[in-house]
Amino acid sequence: MNFRTMTAAMAVAIASVASINTAAASCEENFVVEGSFLKGKQFKTWAEHTGSNYDAAFRKVAQEVAAGGFGAVNSSKDTGIISAGQAVTMGNGSVAPVTAIVSEKEGGVIRVDANFSIAGMQATSADTVKTGLCKIANAPGA
Repeated sequence: MNFRTMTAAMAVAIASVASINTAAASCEENFVVEGSFLKGKQFKTWAEHTGSNYDAAFRKVAQEVAAGGFGAVNSSKDTGIISAGQAVTMGNGSVAPVTAIVSEKEGGVIRVDANFSIAGMQATSADTVKTGLCKIANAPGA
């Protein structure tokens, strides 16, 4: 193998590792928080995946929502929507909803949007929510 061939092979290997790292980090990079303590907050993120078909991706996302401790999981593969709720501690019966939307884009790309909301005067750790939502959004690649 000559130097030019070896350099090209190394560049491909580095690009492959970089794309894996980018895919893993994309959910965290896409994470946003909207709203306020008084009006309520919505936490959102998304991730895109290749190498998975829609049915398998949908199943993995639904299973991750259920594994995340959310109750009353409802799903519709036709619409790509998975919804569930989490009882709020000392929330007088209040439920914080989580929604995941699985969609298939051009070129076989699977996109997972994950959202979690809390009402006004409720608090949670943004880092904890980010971790949970990224588990959901990254489920097809796991």
